[in-house]
Amino acid sequence: MNGEIESKIKNLLELNKTKELTTRWTENDINLKLNSIEVNNDKVTEHSELIAYMYQGAGLKINDKSKELFSKSYDVWKVIWYSAKETDINKTIKKLFYLVSTGVLCDSLAEVRMILIEINLNDYYKNLDKKVWDIYLENTIYLILLVLIRKANGWEDIKFIESILSEFKKDQEQYEEDYLKSINESNRYSCICWLAALLNILGAIEEYKKYLLEGKPDDIEKVIIRYCKESYELIDETNKSEKKFLFILIEKVLIKMVTYSVWSSINGISEKIDNYIKLLTMRDTSKPIFELWPSQQQAISKNLFDNTKTSIVVQMPTSAGKTMLAKFYILQTFNLYTKPKVAYIVPTRALVNQIKKDLKNDFNRLGIKVEISIPYSDIEDMEDELLLQDTDIIVTTPEKLDILLKVKHPIVENLKLVIVDEAHGLQDESRGAKLELLLAMLRKNNRNLRVLMLSPFIENALEISQWLGGSRGLEIHVDWKPSQQFTGIYELKTIKKGKHVGEITYIPSSLNTMYSSEFKIHVHECSNKGIGKGEKAVKVAELYRKLGGVLILCRTKKDAESAARECSEISCELSKEKLLQLDILLNLIEVEMGNDCLLYQCIKKGIAYHHSSLPLIIREEIEEAISKQLITIVSATTTLAQGMNFPISTVIFQSMNVPLRGNMTSAEFWNIAGRAGRALVDKEGHIISISDNDKDKDLFKNYLAIKNKEVLSSLISMLKYIPEDEINGKWIREYSTLSALLQYIYHIILVDPNIEIEDLLRGSLVYYQLREVEHDDLAEKLIRLTKNYIYTIDKDLKSKKLMESIDKTGLSSVSMHMLLAKLNKRGIEIDSSTIFEKDNTTLRELIEIVNSIPEINLGIFDRGNFSSELVAQMTKQWVEGKSIREIAEGNLESEKDTEERLNICGNYIYSRLINNLPWGISAIQRINGILKKSEDMDTIIPSYIYFGVKTKEAVALSMLGVPRFAANIIGEYWIKNDKSINMTKLESVKTWLNNVNEEQWVKCFNDKEKGKLAYNIWMKQK
Repeated sequence: MNGEIESKIKNLLELNKTKELTTRWTENDINLKLNSIEVNNDKVTEHSELIAYMYQGAGLKINDKSKELFSKSYDVWKVIWYSAKETDINKTIKKLFYLVSTGVLCDSLAEVRMILIEINLNDYYKNLDKKVWDIYLENTIYLILLVLIRKANGWEDIKFIESILSEFKKDQEQYEEDYLKSINESNRYSCICWLAALLNILGAIEEYKKYLLEGKPDDIEKVIIRYCKESYELIDETNKSEKKFLFILIEKVLIKMVTYSVWSSINGISEKIDNYIKLLTMRDTSKPIFELWPSQQQAISKNLFDNTKTSIVVQMPTSAGKTMLAKFYILQTFNLYTKPKVAYIVPTRALVNQIKKDLKNDFNRLGIKVEISIPYSDIEDMEDELLLQDTDIIVTTPEKLDILLKVKHPIVENLKLVIVDEAHGLQDESRGAKLELLLAMLRKNNRNLRVLMLSPFIENALEISQWLGGSRGLEIHVDWKPSQQFTGIYELKTIKKGKHVGEITYIPSSLNTMYSSEFKIHVHECSNKGIGKGEKAVKVAELYRKLGGVLILCRTKKDAESAARECSEISCELSKEKLLQLDILLNLIEVEMGNDCLLYQCIKKGIAYHHSSLPLIIREEIEEAISKQLITIVSATTTLAQGMNFPISTVIFQSMNVPLRGNMTSAEFWNIAGRAGRALVDKEGHIISISDNDKDKDLFKNYLAIKNKEVLSSLISMLKYIPEDEINGKWIREYSTLSALLQYIYHIILVDPNIEIEDLLRGSLVYYQLREVEHDDLAEKLIRLTKNYIYTIDKDLKSKKLMESIDKTGLSSVSMHMLLAKLNKRGIEIDSSTIFEKDNTTLRELIEIVNSIPEINLGIFDRGNFSSELVAQMTKQWVEGKSIREIAEGNLESEKDTEERLNICGNYIYSRLINNLPWGISAIQRINGILKKSEDMDTIIPSYIYFGVKTKEAVALSMLGVPRFAANIIGEYWIKNDKSINMTKLESVKTWLNNVNEEQWVKCFNDKEKGKLAYNIWMKQK
């Protein structure tokens, strides 16, 4: 390309008129949607269309700049489309075709499909006039292509196309003949050529449709080009040479759509993947998938399936399709190995359930069995049974996989692939070290283990991949997003005394192409300037719910509840129809929290709050209600961010601060902000920050400027502070990362007592990074600390059985020796049949001991005296099956407010009790085994506490998805009435449950409504 042309293209791309046009339109569009006012009365002129044509034409001719030029054209066509509504159906279809085609050609497929979903193309088709046959045929071609791009409502659009083609073939002979008869002899040849050209284009589109559904013909690009070439030659014989431009555009769009197709993108890589693609595109699949997102295509083209790579880090924006890539990668692994095992690691219990459902939905029909490994630190007999039943994929947390590895569970014996979701969690201060050292152990056990790490943001992805894979590490970075994101800052400004105006200033960012200068949106007026951030966030949420779902990100649980309360006070109750759809959620809240609680009242108005004090099953139901757009505003803390998988149009940051820690990390901010605008739900998302001062504004702008930061080992900061010669419980309690490091060293020494220190540490990210950046002082300190620790465990090395028992607990040897000394002095007998009885004191004694373990905190409050009596009482009531409301009311009378009692109780049970107490009791049972020289353990007690049930039968039912409030009742009913099966064998229980109808479920309950609720939840889970 010569310099003159290059200069002209640069000028074209920097044309200020375009930026001005799209900015003014965006400002007007948002104002119309939110405030029903037009701030810019400019009419879209022919000049705008000229600009759009100019970019479009340049894009067709200049290949190396085509995407950028089509993107400019697309933005202008969007402005034209939404600004000037045509009354002429022919012009309307033509403009829509231009909009969609340029969108497809600049990789805005997700947004294009959203635009098309809003439009009733069926009505457009009905309004076509068959009497003017050539125009009818041309417009039908455009419509068929538009519907093929849209592909909405499962198979409905495919059926719609088939009905159009059927009708066309039926009418063709009659209308074509009538049309040709109406043409003068002198023009007839030209018209015949024109019709033939149109039919060739239709032929190309039909071939693409066939390829879309079946993956045939293999040479589809050549077939399309041949049809289009013939149409160009025919157009040259007509007086419609200007139409050639349109046909060239159609050819480009068809070829582009072929590249998006699953058949083109990934078919032929392996037999397993081919079978999966056939499954995704089968007629009996309710939600067929015919295409990959551009992000997924890019990842595949960047050697995702390179079998020589054993450590891959995929960095891809939120909602860009990472989970689908993981599924393809899993299938490729099944193609490479005989009966491999796969571990899918996620950070939270909520994500364990979510990923399991997702994988099961797809893989069950392929004969691949997916199970979860329950995320507490031991393996219960029934869980063991579940995992041993030909399980192919386990979904679990790092802590549980660590235990499975150390007990040498068969599920990890042939482990060939580990998927790490939310891999930026490596830097998490509380749990990152466990994940890091688990991966190091797995790699040490198997140098050829494949590891796929997924994250929206890891700046040093190549370093992370090479840490585990060396020269076989690979970084894949993709920056495509499914929708644009608009960023704004809310401020309350004084107009005059007693009059203040809240407005949002939209600021340009790299997250969208639609505006290049600031503009303002009016939110509200008020007389009091002293309103807090919470009230300001509510004002913004109330306005922005017009665009779709709104998430208010709050600093604390109390802030989240206050925001929900304020929103509900200005909202009307939902319609009966919507309330009926929320019936399960409302009934669940009533069972666990009471129908007079704040959440119940909020849900009835389409408002919710979401935080860690809520029962997991209620959180999941809230998320589903948001997905169905039954809840339009949700106020939440950062607990919602990980794994949030529902449509949110607007994210409002009431605060960018985390209690006790200060400002959010960049990863925390983007894990939430990145959710604004979901693929195929929102054309754009809005990210709004509530600002009180310049510091707030600067912080928000800083987050927008820096999306990715280096992921550093969480052990580095710990090494800076702890003394290398004081390895004791005090430092373990202060730095949980130290415990993870000691456990790692202990395990490696157990496996290989003669290993060199540097070889032992070399697998860890902390050592790798310290050596890479020449941080020799900390690296040497790490070596000295390791030597000192190995010296302290010298006695353990003489007893491999002792080391094996300690290694399986998830606790450091320091903590285990403290436990051993305590239990040696005061023997404690644990009997699962009596421990939860009201007057039995064993549980209280156990709780006192567990709370002394440095890694574990069982305190209900972070301050004040610890009451083992209160914890024991609450635990017994939890196991008895009492609701959160009953436990809160019976034990936290000192808290005056019902909501506060529910908060404290829920947060304690779900964040601390069910995770920490089973862990501690399992460790004590192992110590008892050491003291008694017996490996027999009653593993059911930790399960009782984890699930909140009191019988083995109820544990089995809980493992299979029966809600907690029903598990005890159904278990007791079975004990009394039906002993035909072994309820401690999960397969038997599953068979029994599958054969129990609603009437039999309800019969178990005194409260028949509860019985119906339990049955409905089970059916959803099933």
